[in-house]
Formats: sequence, structure tokens, C-alpha cells
Amino acid sequence: MRIGKLELIRYGKFTDHTVEFPAAEHDFHFVVGPNEAGKSTIKNAISELLFGMPHSSPLAFVHPQSDLRLGASIETGGDAFAFHRTKSRKSSLCTPNGDALPADALATFLGASDKGFFEQMYCLNHEALRRGGEAILDASSDVGQVLFQSAAGIASLGDVRQRLADEADRLWAKRKSGDRAYYIGLKQYDEATAELKTASVRTAQWRRAHGAVEEAEEKRRDEDARRTELETQRAKLERVRRVAPYLNVWREKAAELRELGDAVDLPANAEATLQNALKRLAAAQSALDVHTKAAAQLQADLDAIVIDDAVLAAQARIRALDATRQRCADHANEIARLEQEVALRLRQIAQDGAQLGWPLDEAGVRGAMPGALALQTVTSLMLERGELELAARNAEQAADACAAQIVTLQTKLAAIANGDVSPGLRAALRAAQKYRDASATQQRLEDAKRDAQQLLEAGMASLGRWSRPIGELKSMTLPAAERIAALRAQRQDLSSRLTLAADRAKEAQDALHAVRSELDSLVETHDVVTGDQVRDARTSRDAAWRAIRSGDVALDRGASGFETAMHAADGLADRQLGSVNHATQLAALKRRVANEESTLARREQSVREAESALTSFDESWRALAAQSQIADMSLDDAPSWIASRDKALAASQTLDMRAEELAREAADSRARRDELARHLDDADARADLDALCDLAEAKIAAIDEAAVTRRNVSAQLDEAQAERIAREGAAKAAREAFERWQCEWSAAIAKAGLANAADSQAAAEAAIDMVKKIGAQLTHIETVRNGQIDAMRAALTALDAEASHLARELDESLAALGANATATALSARLDLACAAHGERERLKKEHASASEHVRRAHADVEEAKATLRPLYDLAGVDTPDVLQARIAQSQKKRELAAAVDDARAALIKGGDGLTLDELIAEVEGADMSNVQAELSRIGAALSESVRIASETATALDAARRELNAISGEANAARAEAKRQEALATMSDAAERFVKVETASTLLKWAIDRYRERRQGPMLSRASTIFSALTLDTFSRLVVDYDRQPMALSAIRASGEHVDIAGMSEGTRDQLYLALRLAALEEHGEKASALPFVADDLFINFDDGRARAGLRVLAQIAKRTQVIFLSHHDHLVDIVREVFGPQVNVRYMG
Repeated sequence: MRIGKLELIRYGKFTDHTVEFPAAEHDFHFVVGPNEAGKSTIKNAISELLFGMPHSSPLAFVHPQSDLRLGASIETGGDAFAFHRTKSRKSSLCTPNGDALPADALATFLGASDKGFFEQMYCLNHEALRRGGEAILDASSDVGQVLFQSAAGIASLGDVRQRLADEADRLWAKRKSGDRAYYIGLKQYDEATAELKTASVRTAQWRRAHGAVEEAEEKRRDEDARRTELETQRAKLERVRRVAPYLNVWREKAAELRELGDAVDLPANAEATLQNALKRLAAAQSALDVHTKAAAQLQADLDAIVIDDAVLAAQARIRALDATRQRCADHANEIARLEQEVALRLRQIAQDGAQLGWPLDEAGVRGAMPGALALQTVTSLMLERGELELAARNAEQAADACAAQIVTLQTKLAAIANGDVSPGLRAALRAAQKYRDASATQQRLEDAKRDAQQLLEAGMASLGRWSRPIGELKSMTLPAAERIAALRAQRQDLSSRLTLAADRAKEAQDALHAVRSELDSLVETHDVVTGDQVRDARTSRDAAWRAIRSGDVALDRGASGFETAMHAADGLADRQLGSVNHATQLAALKRRVANEESTLARREQSVREAESALTSFDESWRALAAQSQIADMSLDDAPSWIASRDKALAASQTLDMRAEELAREAADSRARRDELARHLDDADARADLDALCDLAEAKIAAIDEAAVTRRNVSAQLDEAQAERIAREGAAKAAREAFERWQCEWSAAIAKAGLANAADSQAAAEAAIDMVKKIGAQLTHIETVRNGQIDAMRAALTALDAEASHLARELDESLAALGANATATALSARLDLACAAHGERERLKKEHASASEHVRRAHADVEEAKATLRPLYDLAGVDTPDVLQARIAQSQKKRELAAAVDDARAALIKGGDGLTLDELIAEVEGADMSNVQAELSRIGAALSESVRIASETATALDAARRELNAISGEANAARAEAKRQEALATMSDAAERFVKVETASTLLKWAIDRYRERRQGPMLSRASTIFSALTLDTFSRLVVDYDRQPMALSAIRASGEHVDIAGMSEGTRDQLYLALRLAALEEHGEKASALPFVADDLFINFDDGRARAGLRVLAQIAKRTQVIFLSHHDHLVDIVREVFGPQVNVRYMG
């Protein structure tokens, strides 16, 4: 669909303004004009023309809201459709001749598009372009969602790859973490290995501890059996003591129940029923006596009342008569007053009629009154006179003013000079304007160059004693940053290993010192005899004995030595028995000392190995540094020095670029100044660029202003000449209308009979007012006579007739009193009769109520007697006193039976599940006097048993702890099992990590290749348009699907990725336009296209990219109508260059 013609009939600043959009191969239309010329009004008009105006339009500043009106001729498929759009609520669409159109008359042209979609997609200004582009990039719109979805439908695989990467990270990573599966297994393996090393068994101690546990458990079982037996005995005695009282009560109450005999079983509420019935019987009898007496009194009062039935029968007529009397009380006086008022008005009418020359009597005046039509005609003509005179005078003045305006405009047009601006001057000015601020730009470049120089000097200074000229710095071959980082990590690892080895050696020294101190303390504190000492003493003793027995030593000489050796051996043996635990502890400490000395030796060897490795690494680094021309530089200083070198090189490159830019800027500024001076004939050869621009701008502005003024004055002159013709015709019509009025006025005055009294305008107005006044007076007189006086006289006559008729019917003596007195007397007699009738009706109602009370009292007496009759029958009696005694016997029998049942239930409940016979036998077989003593004895035995059990449990717990502390076989087996389980966990984690990491890497490669080959059509088209708009500075657009949220970036021709935030403002605008145009083409392939209205979209485009943007729009214009609005007139030349001289360019203002 396209718009062939847009009519701004009454809209904004426009009135009856038409904009033509002729069809062409490239359906492109360029509307240019200064600010406030109405370009944005055209954009709003197209939107509201197609989709309706808002309730309150901001464009109603010239025309009222209700008068706003737009029109258009739209075309599609060779068919044209003309219509108008108004603000009518019922039907805003109509034909140009005013015929209403249905609300959906444009549906075939607009399809499914609504106003919001049109303004978002097809009707854009710079602000809407940026806002829409940002909405696309953050995927908050439908277009954004289309942009960020993969054409192959594999968007969900990114989540799969991310889950694989997350799982791999949870399994293993270079950084050790307690949350990763492999390191969890490693920790378990280390713990199990340590536990396995410490698990050992001492057989003799284990057997002794195991025997102690079995002995304690056997003692606990015996004590538990004894305590169970005591608990059983105590439970039996407690049960006997508990149920014996209930058994006694059960036997006593059963005996009393048997003694009572066969008493009649009456209901439990028999006593209450008896007392209630007796009370009701007494109350009902008393009420019966009272109501019977009241009914008799009321009947006597009724018999004494007398009523005047005749007067009561005529009640309605008497009331009506009295009401008529009250209404007619002032009729006589009122009739006299009204007749006096009529006479006064007739005298006034005679006086007014005399002034008009009419007869003085009432009949003559009525005959002289003109008709209503003739009087209305005179009044209407009199009202039209002033308006017609004013219209004729104003029309003459307007025609004279229009003629004077034409003379003024002709003079003004003759004074305006002719002239045109050469295209070369405009082009030279546009080119020179970019360099008007050349001094500031050059100063900025000088500052940038100076900053770059200072940055270079600072960078060279930061290199220290390894500083060199820039050329040598560039030629240096340095290790890569990755290798430096790897070397630093390697040295850090070696240093950490040395520190760790030294710490562990220190820990071993401290542990050895602690064990040795403990050993020395044990030897000094306790007299410890070892097995070796005992064996040595016994060997000496045995040697002395063998020498005596063999005869080598005489008895008398060897006896003392043998006795001493024997006592020494026995003493050591006795001392050994007393210090066996300390001896065991001493042996263990000696083993620990040997172990700690071995550990210390191993760890000191590790320290020496770590120191050697670190020294070897430092030697290799020094060799590498010398080879890289940074000899004697420490490894930790290398990254910062390399970074400083890179900054110095970058500063040198920046300095070169700034110097080149400064030279190029100065050369360009001089070339533009010379070009502009060549097109200005009157320019000073010594003037600078800024002065030449001012001179050129002033010259062009003067010529353009003169041309605009000449066009405006010519248009005003044409309008004024057309308006003069119209106003002269209006003046002639006004004069002819006034002449026709004068003829009609003379005929109307004569017909109304006011020719003598209406010789002037004022006299005519006075005569008409007087005629109207006389007519009103006559009408009022007629109303008073017919509506008031005659009606009151008729009412008085009817009152007299009705009073006489009632007097004859009811009392002849009232006929002579007159109507008022008769009505008063009959009304008083009626009031008395009504009062007597009301009293009789009241007494009848009260008598009926009293009779009803008597009947109810009889019924209550019989009902009370009937309540006692079932009890009499059940008890076999017929008097209340005997019934009272039978009820007491029944109640006692019921209480005894309940007591027996309660005692039996309590007996069974407290019997611990035994039967009643078993309980009776148990109680009878017990010695009740000795039960309490037995319970005390058993309680003491139980307390003793609990004490023994507690001691046994304590001993058992201690024995078990001792056994668990030395039961090494099970601990070792469990530790080995944990160790094997940890190894399996580590193996599974490593195997799973290899699989998951490989799958994640392969999936990422596949996704990247797949998306590269099958990128979405909208993104592909946007890439092509963006590349064209940026003059191939950027090659394509890509979406980073792995970022959350997904992000769009551009790739330069050099392959560099640039994020949106890194683009210039103009490049971002070109990106937004590329995305919008791609979405426009995407929509155009699926639905009918609408006109694309662009309002100053090239604000941030330079001439080259503006030309590229117009070429892109030229491709769009082959399929879609494009209406481009701009206030940059320099774009006109570029538009004609791209589209050819035949392009439709419309100037506004």
C-alpha cells in the first residue's frame, strides 16, 4: 500500500494543504524544510490518517479539536481509494463528499497492522529509532527475539553445553576445592591411609578387655532377671491393695440392692415430671378463673353502647359537605375582589387603545387587535434590520481593505531583488563548515600530541635501567606473557614446596623434642624396671649359683655374693611387677623416638631436594633473562616491565598518529578555505576560514530569504486578489438584501394596522410593545372570569343544594339554619356516631380475646392432668402423694444399681487384665495386714538392684571403651575398605571428567560451526545492511549465544570484535537502522508493506554514510514507499545523486 496524495485540510498549522507523492520506479520522496516547517506534522498526520486521531490532539492549536480533518488517496494493486478522517466518535471515516464509511474500510489496505505496530516498525524519528534498536538488542521485543534465535533451532544446545561445563567443573579443576568430586575422594583416601597407619592391635590387652566386657554383660543379665522378678511381686501386691476397696463396695451395694426387693422401675425424670405437672395444673386453674370473669365484664359493656346508624350511613356525604364548606368559606369576598381587578384592567386597556387610535370599549378593542401572524411578521422584520445594516456596512469596509492590501503587496513584491545561489558555493560552504573550528581542533590535536609525548616519556622512564631506544624495544624478543605466567607459577610452586618441606621438618623436630622430653620425664619421675634389667639380674644370680654348685667358688666365700644377687633379682622382679605399666609406656616412648628420628631425616632430605630444585630454576631464569636482554631482572618484575614496555610502544605509536592527524587537519583546513574563497567574488584574500564562512552564510541566507519572501508575497497577492473578488460580491449581496427588507417592512406595518403609530423605528417598537401589553391584559381578564369567578359561584350553588338535601333526609329542623350551619351540625353528630362505633368494635375484639384465653386455660388444665396419667398407670396409683413414695423407691433402686456397676467396673479396670474371679481369689488369698510391709521390703530390694545395675552399666561402658580403643583388626579392615572406596571415587571422577570435558568442547565447536553456516535470515540481512551503511568498515554482525543475556557485536574488516558500547554514536545509529530495515524486509515478505516514514534519521551520519544510507533506502523503495523528512537541505544534492534528477523533492516553508 502507498499514499498517492496527503491532504492536510484542517490539521496543525495547515489549512487546505496538499502534499503529492507521485509513483515512480524508486518510490522515494524527500521532504525538506527548516525547523517548524511542518515535517513532523506530516509524520503524525500519516499515522492518525490511517489509524485514527486521539481524543485530545496536541495539533489543535489553530483549528478547534472538533474541526480537525485529514484526507488522502491511497493505492494498492492498481486500485485507488480516496477518503477523509475526522474526530467524529460515531464514524471518523467518510468519503470526500461527506458520506460515512464503515470503521473497517481500510482493513484491506492495512491488513493486521495496528497503530502501535505501524509507529514502531514504519513511522520512525531519531529517538524512536534508538529506543527501538535498544529494545531489539535486549530481546524485549518480538523483533529482538527473532534476532537472537538460531535459524537451525539449536538454541537449547547452549544450555546443554553449559550444563556439561558445570558438571566438569564440579568433578575436577586445577584449583583444589572441597566441593569437587575428585578432591572429595582424595581427602577420603588421605584420611583412610592415616587411619590404616594408626590402627594396631595388642592381643593380650584385647583378650583381657574382651573378658571384662563378657563378665560385665553376664552380671547385668543376672541383675535384670532379679529386678524383673521383684517388679512382678510388687505389681501383684499393688494390684491387691488397689482393688480391695472396690471389692468391698461392690459386695455392700449388692447386699443393699437385694434387701430393697422388687421396687417399681419409674423413669429417672419421674420426680421432675410430677412437680412440673402439679405447678402447671395450679397455674392453669387460676388463669381460667381470671379470664372467665373478664369475658363477662366485656359483654356487659357491649350491651350498654347506642349508635346513630342513619348519620353513620351518610358519613361520606357529610364529610364531603363539610369539606366543600371549608373550601367555599372565602368565595364571596374573593369574587368581589376579582371583579374589581377586572374593572381596573379594562380602564388601563382603554387608555392604551386611545394612544393607538382604537375604540374605548372592550368589544371595540378586541375587534381592533391585529392577528398573531401579522404581529410576529413585524417583530421578525424589526429584529433583522440591525443585522442587515451592519452586514452591508462591514462588507463595504472589507472590500476597501482588501483593495488596499493588494496595492501594498504589489509594492512589496516589486521591491524584492531576484537572485540564485550557485551549487558550487553551497557545496564549498558545507565542506568548509566542518573546519570552522579548525583552531580548536588543531589545539586539541596539539594537546593530544603533547599528552602522547608525555606518556611516552613516562613509559620510557618506567623501564628503569633496562630502558632502550624505541627501535631496540620493538626489536626485543621477550618471553610470551603465558610463558612468564607459567614460569612464575612454577617458581611459586617450587617456593611453596620448599616452604612446606621446611615447615614439615620443623614439625618433625618439634615432635621429636616433645617425645624425648616425655621419655626423660618418665625416667626421672618413675622407678621403671624393664624386662632386660630383670633378666640381667637373674643371669648374675644363676651364674653365682652355678659357680657355688660346681665348686668353682667355695660356699663360705660365694654365699654372700649369691645371696646379694638373689635378693637383687627378686627385688627387681618385685619392682617390675609394680611398674609394669610404666615399663610398657617406656618401651612405647622409645619406639616413638626412633620413628620421629626417621621422619626428621626424611623431611630434612625433602628440604634439601626442594632447595636444589629452586636454585636450579633460578639459574635457568637468569640464563633466559640474559638471552632476552633483560639480564639481572627478577622473574616477579618481568610482567610489569613487559607491560611498561608495551605501554611505551603504544605511546610511541599514538604520538605518531597524533602528529599525522595534526598535519592532515591543517592541510584540509587550508584546502577548504581556498575553495570557499574561490566562490566568493567579494572576499578578502587575507580573511580566515571562519570569516569566509560567515560571509558565505550571510550571502546564501540573504538570497534564500529573498526567494522565500518572494514566494510568500506572490502567494499572498494571489490570495488577496481572489479575496477582493469574493468580498465585492458579498457587499453587493448585502445591499440588495437590505433593500428587500425595506419593502417587506412597509407591507407588514400596513397589514398590522400600525401605519399611523409606526412612523419611525422607535415608534414601531413602542406600538408593538403596547399591542402585546393590551393582548396580555385581555387574556388575563378572560382567564379570571372563566377560570375563577364563574367556578366559585358554581361551588356556592352546589353547597346550598347538598346541605338542603341532607337536612331533609336526616333532620328537618336543620333546613332553616343555612348551608354552613347545617354542614357544621351534621359533622358534629357524625363525629359522635363514629366514636361510639369505634368503641363497640374495640370491645368486640377484647371480648373475643378473653374468650380465647378461657378456652386455652381449659386446655392447659386438661394437658396438665394428662401429663400425670402415664405415671399413675405405671406406678399403679391414682393420687399424687402415693406416687411420690413410689418415685422415691425407684430412685434408690437406680442409685444402688449404678453404684454396683461402678464398683465392678473399677475392680476390673484396676485388675491388670485379670478376670473378676481371679481378682476375688487373689484378694482373698492375700494377707491384707502385711501387704504394706511386703511392698516396703520389695521397694528396698529394687533400689538396691537399680544401684547394682547402674554400677554394672558403668563398668560395662568402661570395658567396652577400652576394648574399642584397642580393637585394631576391625579398624584396620574398615580403614582399608574406605581407602579402596576413595580410590574408586577418584577413578570414577577422573573418567567422568574426561568424558564430560571432551563432550563440552566438541559440542561448542559443533554449535559454533552450525551457527556460522546457518545464521538467522534477519541477522544475515542486518549484517549486509550494516556493512553497506558503514562503508565496509564492519564486515558482519554476530551474536554471542554463550553470554547471558545474549549480546550482539560487530566484526571489523580486520577481524576485531566491537561491542555496542564500544561504537561511536553515529555507528550505533547505523546499527539500529540496519536492524530496523532488516526487520522491515522480514515483515514485508510475510505481509503487505506500509509506507515507511523516516523523520531525520541521518542526524549523526556524515555525508559518506548518509549517501550509503540513501542507497540502502533505494533498495527498500523498490518494494515499499519511503517518505524521508529532513531539515538538512545539503542532503538534496546527495538524494538527486543517488536517485537521479527525477526524484520527488518537496520543500516545506
